[in-house]
Amino acid sequence: MPPRFGPCRCGVACRRAITPVAEIMPDRCTPEYERVVAAMGAALPYRRALKLLGEFFPLEHAPAVETTRQRTLRVGARLERATPTLPQPPAAVPEASSIALAIDGGHLRSVRRYQVRSFEVFVAQISGDEGKSVVFSSVPAEADRQQQQLRGVLLRLGATSRTPVTILSDGADGSRSLGEAACIGPINHVLD
Repeated sequence: MPPRFGPCRCGVACRRAITPVAEIMPDRCTPEYERVVAAMGAALPYRRALKLLGEFFPLEHAPAVETTRQRTLRVGARLERATPTLPQPPAAVPEASSIALAIDGGHLRSVRRYQVRSFEVFVAQISGDEGKSVVFSSVPAEADRQQQQLRGVLLRLGATSRTPVTILSDGADGSRSLGEAACIGPINHVLD
């Protein structure tokens, strides 16, 4: 437990305890531990991740399930901020004559009653002229730049403002609007 310094009895201005370690580690844990918690929280349900982490790191007070969830989301947001906003296509990518974007969304419900984690997932397969195919997936509730990320995939396949993009979807608003917002060229929508 890091040392804590309490205020002097005569001091009226400062009524809270001061922890010097809080300046170095504002999350009250080391970055390495935070990354391990985030990796386990992303791969497993939060309760199972905590149980497994308890086996490896026998702590006196285990973090709460919500703490694990918040740390996982915080590390994920930090990783998303670290990626470039608009990835620039390499100079060697030739302009594609057409691109096909098949996109669909689905709702994932939790399996167990005690878990309230249910969310929507978008999955897309993008194909260019040369038959090269890229798969893209995103969770809208936890991704703040999915439109830019999908646009980056299109740019890497040679999309320009003149490249026609055929969007294959079931017509649902979420997946269709994500595909249309990511495209920079003319769009042709086809219902699958």
